[in-house]
Amino acid sequence: MKDERGFTLVETMCTLVVVALMLLLSYELLRAAQVQEQRAEMEYAVSRVAVGHLEAWRGGTSLPSDSKQEEITILGIPVKETTTLVADSETGQLQLTLIYSWKEDNKPYEQKWATSFR
Repeated sequence: MKDERGFTLVETMCTLVVVALMLLLSYELLRAAQVQEQRAEMEYAVSRVAVGHLEAWRGGTSLPSDSKQEEITILGIPVKETTTLVADSETGQLQLTLIYSWKEDNKPYEQKWATSFR
């Protein structure tokens, strides 16, 4: 008998299918990681804005007189900032709530921050 070398067509096709699936999976994982990284970056940027507002109000900047909504841009994405100030008549404290709403890839996201002032 003759000594045969090389791979059969079936073996080669199976190998190509496995390699293609691995490449597709790798691409999807990379894409998902990038989307998650962008979302985490946005969450962090929004929280930095919120903390900055809260610290400014604690430091003596005048509090908003009532509820207000404002459109701001964070990392190039339009964000709706809603500020609500509610007075508690029993304790004399003011409850300040900040709500940030935005959309990424047609998915709504929201962050809420709240604190009390005397």
